Amino acid sequence: MNRKKSSFFAILTELSVRNPFPYLLIILFSFLLYFQTVNYGLVKFDDDKLVQGNYQFLSDVKNIGKALTTDVLLEQQTSYYRPVLTLSLMSDALLGGEKPKIYHITNVILHCLNCCLLFYLLTLLNFKRLYAFFGALVFACHPLFVLAVAWIPGRNDLLLTLFFLASFIMLLKYLEEQRIIFIIFHALFMGISLFTKETALMFPVIFLAFSIIYQKDKIVNLRNIILLAIYILFIAGFLIIRSEIVQKSVEYPNPVQNMLKNLPVIPELASKFFIPFNLAPIPFYNLLNVIPGIVILGGLIYFIFLFRKNTKKVKSEANLSDWKNLSLFGLGFFVLLLLPGTVVNFLGGKLFDYLEHRAYLPSIGLLVTIGGLLHSGKFDKERLMYNYFTIPIIAVFTALTFFHSQNYSDTLTFYNYALETNPASASPWNNKGHELLITGNFVESLNYFEKAISRKFDYGEAWNNKGSALFRLGRFEEAIYCYDKSLQIQPDFEAFNNKGTALLKTGKLIEAAQCYEKALGLKPGFSDAWYNMGLIYEKAGHLSKAYEFYDKALEFRPNFPEAWNNKGNILQVSGRLEESIRCYDKSLELNPSYSPAIGNRSIAIQKLRNKKDRRQVD
Repeated sequence: MNRKKSSFFAILTELSVRNPFPYLLIILFSFLLYFQTVNYGLVKFDDDKLVQGNYQFLSDVKNIGKALTTDVLLEQQTSYYRPVLTLSLMSDALLGGEKPKIYHITNVILHCLNCCLLFYLLTLLNFKRLYAFFGALVFACHPLFVLAVAWIPGRNDLLLTLFFLASFIMLLKYLEEQRIIFIIFHALFMGISLFTKETALMFPVIFLAFSIIYQKDKIVNLRNIILLAIYILFIAGFLIIRSEIVQKSVEYPNPVQNMLKNLPVIPELASKFFIPFNLAPIPFYNLLNVIPGIVILGGLIYFIFLFRKNTKKVKSEANLSDWKNLSLFGLGFFVLLLLPGTVVNFLGGKLFDYLEHRAYLPSIGLLVTIGGLLHSGKFDKERLMYNYFTIPIIAVFTALTFFHSQNYSDTLTFYNYALETNPASASPWNNKGHELLITGNFVESLNYFEKAISRKFDYGEAWNNKGSALFRLGRFEEAIYCYDKSLQIQPDFEAFNNKGTALLKTGKLIEAAQCYEKALGLKPGFSDAWYNMGLIYEKAGHLSKAYEFYDKALEFRPNFPEAWNNKGNILQVSGRLEESIRCYDKSLELNPSYSPAIGNRSIAIQKLRNKKDRRQVD
């Protein structure tokens, strides 16, 4: 029995970095664990905006240049300038269309790549092959990272981690071998990471700190000066480009106050890393997480200094000074990468305090800290770690991740889980209500919007959605009141458009047109507002002007069956029957069951036949 165990661990211990076997095992394990997610839908927590809302843009290869000059929501009015994410989603749209499957597959593939890169990085940091292998498996199956992998917008953290790991690996190779090719690729991957997520602005601090640890005897040297010059150049270039692209950067008021308020995210995520049993897709801070997290972080610091006398000097190519410094580096890495997100206060803290996908990259620091402690201890690590500790943890984490990821399978499942884990948040009440609204459950959705507003009275989106529910119930004046409340909180193109439609229903054409114009002022490419302007002018009998508005709507949204139908109606009234039939055909191509286009097409065909018959008689 003991012999079998020894031979098993001996085989794993002898795994070489160049041997593909550990990488294949890591990929197989990671992919099988998350395979069920490839058939998941959208949970409609920003993923619908990124994929469905932007699909027309993403599916056109001609828009690659525009993807570099707009933010992640294809506007220039937010602080989220992340063109690498947009290009990634664009590649999915071009390869697999609008269905969520291709986007989920890409997320799983990126996670597999990150796990492999992590294994390689840990071996470069002189971790024993077996430690590095099991560290990568823990990362692969950790329940805390489900949001990053199973939720499509988690792609941003997957990409950020990919480029960070690649850049870090190139830095290590450069420090070891002094070859210029490695510093070039290190700078390249770091530069790409800057255009992936703003957190990458902290990478130079991490890289310089590691370089100083690596070259402990000489902090100011040519290599560090070169690195510093590269980082300054890249960050300056990024900030200049970003300032040109993002014209109206969202400013967070009281960033210092926000940071102090959000400091609990550090112990909270540390607690969830070590005790992942209190996870939530839309969480608030919880003392049941914060207090254990403080104890855990304090314990790690204690053990790091407890082992200072037992620290082993590394005698290998990497020439790291000692495991204690590496453990401290990992802990600082974890804290430093969580700090940028603390300046954000999510709408007054009534929606959520943070999201768990933010732990994906910083948690690598905790793995490094644990590895450093294990290497610096005097206990029998092989027996304790693998026979009694690591393998059971991986088994438990795998089961937790498998079942936890099922909470992200569809919209209602996701929000039911969000309400179960954090009923105090206004966001899941509003978002589940919206899902009920679009599926025709108007009365039930109204109840959810009211609960969202009771938790956050200045929740503009919930007021807008409540107005939409009232509109569907025919209560137009009440709907207008809700739209006004939404617009008082935050001017929004959708709320202006919705108010215009309610005014149109009450016969107030001029006021409705003013609302649509305001909506277009906020978002010139909003096809619904152009279409609604067409309706107003068609009602007023200005058909040529209505035709122009329908054309404009189709310019921004070619797959708009209602606009094609209404354009056909104007052509039919103008006697251009053959052109009108082509418009109806286009409408029915997009929606074969669209009854107005079916009826109007039949009328146009009959008129065309009658016209031909009259010509024959003449």
